[in-house]
Order: sequence, then C-alpha cells, then structure tokens
Amino acid sequence: MTERKKSLMENLKKNKYNIAFFGSPEIATPLLNSLHSFPGFNVKFVVTQPDKKGNKNLITQSAVKTVAQKLNIPVYQFISLNDPICDKLCRDAQLDVCVLFAFGSIIPSSLLDIPHMGWLNVHPSLLPRFRGASPIQSAILAGDTKTGISLILMDDGVDTGPIIQQWDVSIDALETALSLTKKIAQSSATVIAQSAFHYLQNDKQPTAQPEEGHTMTRRLIKEDGKIDWNRPAQYIERMIRAYTPWPGTYTFVKNERIKILSATFAPSPQPNNQIGIFTYTSRGLHISCGKHTVLRITSLQRAGKKPQSANEFVRGFPDIINQQIS
Repeated sequence: MTERKKSLMENLKKNKYNIAFFGSPEIATPLLNSLHSFPGFNVKFVVTQPDKKGNKNLITQSAVKTVAQKLNIPVYQFISLNDPICDKLCRDAQLDVCVLFAFGSIIPSSLLDIPHMGWLNVHPSLLPRFRGASPIQSAILAGDTKTGISLILMDDGVDTGPIIQQWDVSIDALETALSLTKKIAQSSATVIAQSAFHYLQNDKQPTAQPEEGHTMTRRLIKEDGKIDWNRPAQYIERMIRAYTPWPGTYTFVKNERIKILSATFAPSPQPNNQIGIFTYTSRGLHISCGKHTVLRITSLQRAGKKPQSANEFVRGFPDIINQQIS
C-alpha cells in the first residue's frame, strides 16, 4: 500500500461523516451502494420519491428505495419536502452533508443550510452545459461525442452551484439514453465518494461555473417523441437513440401509431422529392427525410405488438410501402 493510500485510510478511520442521500431512479443506485460501503461515510438515511400506483393498482417503489432496504438504511418518502417532519429529520440527524442524485423534485431553500457542509449534487453533464431535467438525452440529441459527471455544491439555482470536480464520459456512435445512463451510473459510483470525502476534508475547493456556455434542458413528455420527418435523417437517428427507452419515438401510418425503435443514417440520394414516404428495396426499409436525406429503419413496433425487424414488419404490414406518414 502506498503512503498516500495509507494516509487516506487513516483519515477515513478518524473522520466518519454523517450523510443523507436523496435519489430515486436506477441511475442513482450504484452511487448509493458506493457511499454506503465507503469507510468515511455513515449514511444516516435515504429520502426518495413516494411509491406509485401503476397498472392494475400495482404499487411500484423507486429503485433507490429497493437498494436502501437491502442495505438496511432507513428510508423516508415525503409528498413534499416542505413537510416539517422532513425538516426535523434533517436537523436531528446532525448531518455533515446531503448528497443528491436524480431525486426528482426541487430541494426547498429551508433545507439547504441544515447540513454543516451543504448539499452535493451529482449532475450527469459537464456543467454549465445541459442544466436541468434531461441532460443525457440532450447530449445525444446534440450529437456530442462526450458528456460527463459534475459534482457541485448546491445553491438556490437549478444546477448553477460551484463545481467541486468533473469527469468526462464518452458517447459512442450507437449510444442510447439507456446505455449512456448505465455508463454514467457506474462511473459515478467509482469517483463521487472519494471526491466528496476530499471536499469534506477541505482538500477540494468549489469553483464558480463559467458564465458562458450554459444551456438548459427541460423534462421530457410523451409528445416529444413524435418524429418530424422534415428534419434531416442524421438528427432523427440521434433522436431515436436519445429517446430510448423513454419517451420513445413514433410516427403515424393510416392513423396508427408506429414506434420507430432503431434506425441508421443512409448516406444515399433521396429516392423521391416527397418527405415522409416509406420505400422498401433489397437495401431495406427507408424513409425520405428533410434536406434530401434518407433514414434506414431497422426495427419498428405496432401498437399492442412485439418489436419487429424491418423485414418482419413489412411482411406483416405491406400497406406501409409508399405510404405518406405523419
């Protein structure tokens, strides 16, 4: 063991910080595991979104709640974080810091000053680019070749706090929001705990975000997935990957909603001047798009049916050929 690692281990034994973790979806679970196993932290409790009632009245709980229960960490769920019980919980726990990753709602300013060292927010982008609710999807949609993880000290703004540390995460050519989310989740689990510990040890000083280069994202809705075929094929191909698995991308053929699950940009001349026309040849199923570009569709799904390859889809729905879609 190196002298540096020995020194770190000694510090960890001497200093065990009380923390609370606020998070909800799957992306936050590897970090919760990491913080729980880190010898310098005592995870006092977890706060996550309330359970939801789904189809057939089945109750579903957040991924973070499931992991916290397995780790025997107390879990709390509040309809509103303005609940006085939440305030008392945080004050009574004598917290050194709160760590937040994809919690799902705004933290009231009344809670921000409770932990001795503030709140640390883990954001899946290289701030100040892509602040807000959909940074992963936005990075893919923009055609970026890399994004990242930012650990910031929270303030009253939306992802505007000073930066403690950042890490690059590559975006591969076929990356979907699902695969990139998993990549960021695993990366956060390997780097955040130690960086947060160094911050608490005053070894890392936050620095203000640059004033230039900030962009804002918003929460996606189902309607965002409707494809505008006047867009270039390159953009639509990124859109399909960015919106996988949610909200998904779709179009309408004869008033039937068709999900477009995967596609590739086809660098070939547009077969006709009409935008939004399915054509089928030995080279596959294609749709003419804006700016004289073509998208090759590789998998689709009809309502109530299983996903199919383009060839399977055409055999079962031959009327799609030469149809104007919307």
